[in-house]
Amino acid sequence: MKAHLIPTDRHYSSGHSWLALAPGGRFADYPLRVGVTDIALANAGDILRIELPPVSDTIRAGAPCARLWMSSHPVLTVRSPISGRVTITNPHVVDDPQLIADDPFYKGWLFAILPSPASSGEGLLTPAQYAHKLREG
Repeated sequence: MKAHLIPTDRHYSSGHSWLALAPGGRFADYPLRVGVTDIALANAGDILRIELPPVSDTIRAGAPCARLWMSSHPVLTVRSPISGRVTITNPHVVDDPQLIADDPFYKGWLFAILPSPASSGEGLLTPAQYAHKLREG
């Protein structure tokens, strides 16, 4: 079984998206980066195209927020790990979508979101919980 990278400075959704946390492992009153895990991209082949949410869009936790077209897999719909307003998209993944597969946790982040005041991250998994979920299948 391939070991998957699970950075400890973020929380994870059961749908394999991630939210980078503020220092100290907390939610913040400034934008936090969102991306997709390597497990979601397993056997995907090349990422050919990506569709990201428009800046200033408000997204609810669990709602579709991005789509990835891949060479050997149907379209992957990414769901937002948290509710909030999109503040920026990553221009590097727009220019080179393969960056998402090559470095999903760092250079391949998708967009940043300013969490809504009511967002607590309820339902997100800690790194340990996410690792357990992956082991359980």
